[in-house]
Amino acid sequence: MSYRHILEEEIRKLPQDMRGFERVVRSVYAQALEEAKRTGHSIESMTYEILEGVEAGCAKHPEETEKQLKYATEIMLDLLHHSAMVDIDKRHREARAAHAALKETIEKEALHMQQTLETLHHFSRDHRHEGLHTELPKISEMIHTYIENLAGKIEYNPLSGK
Repeated sequence: MSYRHILEEEIRKLPQDMRGFERVVRSVYAQALEEAKRTGHSIESMTYEILEGVEAGCAKHPEETEKQLKYATEIMLDLLHHSAMVDIDKRHREARAAHAALKETIEKEALHMQQTLETLHHFSRDHRHEGLHTELPKISEMIHTYIENLAGKIEYNPLSGK
């Protein structure tokens, strides 16, 4: 059964004073919104169907149709806003976690490069390799450039702590 028909039937079952209208519209639209997200169906067509359902459900009281359509629109916008905020918050948390993991990886890789430089320094000193020892400033500069390139991926520099 379409959302239009579900809503039409549910609204027609409501008492004369339309108590329960918000609950009915909220329930059906929330279901439609979730289905649209899950299946990729057009939220536009579902919204149109729901508005048609409100209109048809109010047929017994045509003087209330415009008022109820406006109220249904407010309910749908509230649901859309809430849904958007939930999705955005979820993605934001995921992005922060991914950024933190990337930062941690860059710090770990930068530390490996710095430890390698220290090892080269100790090795050249312990084994008296003057040629290697004189190259250490160049190697150090190269390692710092590599670290800056890695850090540039997320605009973070583990050497400066920023």
